[in-house]
Amino acid sequence: MNDVDALKKPSGPTLSSLASLGLALGLQTVVAALITIFVGPRGWDDGAITLAYSKTFAETAHIALTAVSEQVEGFSSVSWFILNALIALFHPGFAGAILAAQIMAAVFLGVTTVFIWLMAEAIGLEPRTRLVVLVVFAIFGPALSEIANGMEMTLLAASGIAFIYSLYVRENRVLLLLSAVVFLSTRFEAMIYYAVFLVPLLFYGRFRSFFALAGFGLAVTGMQEAIRYVWFGDLLPNTIYAKMNPTYSARGLEALRSRFAAATDIIKVFLPFVAALLALVFLSREELYTRLRGLKTIPRQWVILATPVVAAEVFAMIGGSNWGYAGRMTFFAQPFALLLIGLFCDHLAVFRKAAFPAATLAVITLATIVYSWNRSAPEVFKEVARGIKSRSVAPDYFGVTPLAYCKTGVQVDHLRQMLDLGTITFMTPDVGGLGLCGDRIRVVDLGLLTNKQLAKNGYAAFPKLFAEENPDIIEAHAGWASGPGLYDLASFKDNYQPALLEQTRFFLRIDHVDALLAQNKADWCQLTEPQCLRTVLETHRYAGHTERFDDVYFMKPGRVLILR
Repeated sequence: MNDVDALKKPSGPTLSSLASLGLALGLQTVVAALITIFVGPRGWDDGAITLAYSKTFAETAHIALTAVSEQVEGFSSVSWFILNALIALFHPGFAGAILAAQIMAAVFLGVTTVFIWLMAEAIGLEPRTRLVVLVVFAIFGPALSEIANGMEMTLLAASGIAFIYSLYVRENRVLLLLSAVVFLSTRFEAMIYYAVFLVPLLFYGRFRSFFALAGFGLAVTGMQEAIRYVWFGDLLPNTIYAKMNPTYSARGLEALRSRFAAATDIIKVFLPFVAALLALVFLSREELYTRLRGLKTIPRQWVILATPVVAAEVFAMIGGSNWGYAGRMTFFAQPFALLLIGLFCDHLAVFRKAAFPAATLAVITLATIVYSWNRSAPEVFKEVARGIKSRSVAPDYFGVTPLAYCKTGVQVDHLRQMLDLGTITFMTPDVGGLGLCGDRIRVVDLGLLTNKQLAKNGYAAFPKLFAEENPDIIEAHAGWASGPGLYDLASFKDNYQPALLEQTRFFLRIDHVDALLAQNKADWCQLTEPQCLRTVLETHRYAGHTERFDDVYFMKPGRVLILR
């Protein structure tokens, strides 16, 4: 007997059930197509970091952002890295690599949806509740953002729900072990989730399964750790070290606020649904109280569905809020949260002998979807709107996107050729699109993720790193400049001059400034000239993304080098 046995299960999928699944998958296909066409390479730049590592590995067997950059584990997902490295073997190019990642994210979202449907069938959700759960998950905000960014969370969700299904609903050893391997290799913190997933086995006396799967999980994790130590000399990914630093990790009261915000992430993504559920609880409070008093044990399906949600909450309380859209770090648990909400609603409707009217349920569903779009995917809709307005041709503007930083990489590589350098060292905080478009650029990451010294020691190591790397060119702004104290560093102030290359503001080392002037490849622009001042302050690519102190320091010498 499996563990989902408290409700009468249907003998097989009905036509209406298959239609619900078909509608959800159809909506996902349409949404994914719109995103790949109109968003394309204008998602979140961090999504391209893993793709850059995959490209470098496929081409050189070197695990680094670019072929000439530091070898370090600067990505968050081993399995996503491997999948994209397989794609990179076919040399898809910049746009092709991002498109492939977006398609894979959409495919794994579809796989997750199929397992949600199977779980809904197994626990006996009412047909219209099942439809609502599937439709909401198909097109809610976090799903749209994950496809647009081409990142790994849909793979984590697919492997996680496949593991739960094959362990507790319909036992399948091959699927169980395969999904366990994929799940554990998709995110470092998955080992915590995996451990929590196994806890119900102890409650229900399946001790043999518990110890076997615990041992298997330890073996998979141990193998990853052994490879990591041999290859990088570390037991943690560089990204974990990086996110322990103040740039990413809050301290004191802010840390408590961050942990509370992370712990309520799931509720906030589905807020209209949760509000409707609370309303049902209030209306059914007497019947619910009577039912709970007579309950001797918690139904198994409640425990099984709640387990991944608890796992997400445990890690949220440990790690706090993360960068990225709302709901990203709890994405793997959101299918189970939706199923729980649906199950609660069905049970409460039975107590009241009435469910939500169809019109009311439709309004709640629409409100939940639109709310999640606004909370988790506003940038996706902005990009789609820009794409449609410009008839699928991306308007030329700056954003924190792979396309924007690919353009930066092309500009820096052009400078490398102007200076006749085999390799150019570029210090910058934004490295995803850059890594995909700059094979001969040695990237020094001010954002810490792909730099071992800064990740482990924070910005206290910056002066030493700066002296060792002696970057040819620097782009820094806002907290990425003030955090490491770049503008206060004597070696920076003495050896770098502000420069503009194709409307991008850089700081260029003075020996290169002299070389370019001697070869008539650059001219000085005096800031006393109105057009020069306007170019420096208003029309450069980073306008709107810098702080006042950035502008003040850039203008401090009174002139700017304009490269031809």
